[in-house]
Amino acid sequence: MPIDTIVPEANDLLALGTREVGEVLLVYLNGFGPNDSSDVVQRGGDISRHNFFNWRQWPFRYPSGYQTQIEMKLAEGWDWLVGNGFLVTIPTQPAGWFRLTEKGKAVNSTGQIAAYRLAGSLHGDDLHPIIRERAYPPFLRGDYDGAIRDAFIELEARIRTSGGYEASDYGASLIKKAFDTSNGKFVDRLLPTREREAMRDLFAAAFGFYRNPRVHRRMADSAIETAEIVGFASHLMRIVERLTP
Repeated sequence: MPIDTIVPEANDLLALGTREVGEVLLVYLNGFGPNDSSDVVQRGGDISRHNFFNWRQWPFRYPSGYQTQIEMKLAEGWDWLVGNGFLVTIPTQPAGWFRLTEKGKAVNSTGQIAAYRLAGSLHGDDLHPIIRERAYPPFLRGDYDGAIRDAFIELEARIRTSGGYEASDYGASLIKKAFDTSNGKFVDRLLPTREREAMRDLFAAAFGFYRNPRVHRRMADSAIETAEIVGFASHLMRIVERLTP
């Protein structure tokens, strides 16, 4: 499974943390079967670091202008795999040849590969930049509760700071103040009263139904549901941005 299939957008790959890039590499390397052979992973599981980082041989379709940045980001992930016992050098081979350890192979059974294969359900470039920065990385690794929770935490923080509210204002109390139809900081005064009330209720329902339960317990969110909810949080963030005083 090519890396540009696991993470389709170059900017999304560059936004990942070192551990997350390492996980992407594990998904890629574990995608080769025992009888598969390529310039990077040969039959039997020998892995050539040199060939992997040879841009001309990469089967990835990222724009060439990202070459240096992506090389360095992937190098961070590679070194993390080595440092954390997922990859080991082959002592009988010249420098630069590796194999997955049993720990590295075990990622197949953790569900991470399935999570990364569903990463395309959420298109990071379509999200508000703040939501994308916080919610896309946990979504990519299958932490769907975390993706939704982080999206709404950022939304709440934006409402609080942009509206000049106190740190003690949060949750339902914050939404009630911010979208009060008479003197809220985020009221669209071009709308009739009933639609202002509907906007207030929309934000209150979103926090009450999507964010609050995930603060108190785990939810069985699917990738598709999470993508839709995070996208909805992004939509709400754009409304807040448009109405920011």
